[in-house]
Amino acid sequence: MQPAIAEPFEADTKGPIGFAPERLPLGIKLAFGAPAFAGAAMAIPLAIHLTIFYSDVILVPLGVIALAKSLGRAFDALTDPLMGWVTDRTRSRWGRRRPWIALGAPGAGLAFLAMFAPPESFGPAAAGAWLGVMYIVYSIFQTVYQIPNYGLGAELTLDYRERNSLFSWEQAFSVAGTLFASAVPGLLAAQLGARRGYFWFAAVFGGLLVGLMWNLVSLPSHSFGSTCLITSSITASRRSSSFTSGSCWVESTTASSPVTLPSS
Repeated sequence: MQPAIAEPFEADTKGPIGFAPERLPLGIKLAFGAPAFAGAAMAIPLAIHLTIFYSDVILVPLGVIALAKSLGRAFDALTDPLMGWVTDRTRSRWGRRRPWIALGAPGAGLAFLAMFAPPESFGPAAAGAWLGVMYIVYSIFQTVYQIPNYGLGAELTLDYRERNSLFSWEQAFSVAGTLFASAVPGLLAAQLGARRGYFWFAAVFGGLLVGLMWNLVSLPSHSFGSTCLITSSITASRRSSSFTSGSCWVESTTASSPVTLPSS
């Protein structure tokens, strides 16, 4: 008796039964990817220039700077899963993701600007406390918009290739933002002085983040179409002859409503 030979696995790229693969318009891909340019450009100063600014210009001890950043990262570790839980259970006329993105982006932009604009009257101790508070506030608001944005990207299309294309655009914008921010903040600081240079960089890119995120969430609902949110168990069940029908949630960018899949 010959041993059974497993059939090669083929990735399912066509989505659930009854749903034809959708092609996302280029405008949607650009709208989704563009905020990554601002987000990546903001990440570089936080990772590199923030420490130099506070230690060399504001004269905050390095230990205080490290503590402030550590507290912000700790809050981030706690709030990420909490925000995922909250956005998954949100039901509103604008959908599950858009309200949080619209709320979180301006909060993050303002906190980013505040980090690079401590009051000039502050001494090193007060400036260190200012950094700690603003870093935590920034981390919280970044989570508020970023986690729902991750979920929105995965829900814009069921098609495997279209998802790859969507996130490729996002990564391209992210790389461009990283390259831009690797040089510009230092140049601005050299030309305008550290306080003014970092202030204007933070103001421009904090505002750009808000504008691009609001552009994404303000697109008409029909631009996105609707997306069927199903678990992998339904996908697995499709391969079984006992599968007859299932249900899923369709999330448009305005609301969620149940939909029944047709019999196979």
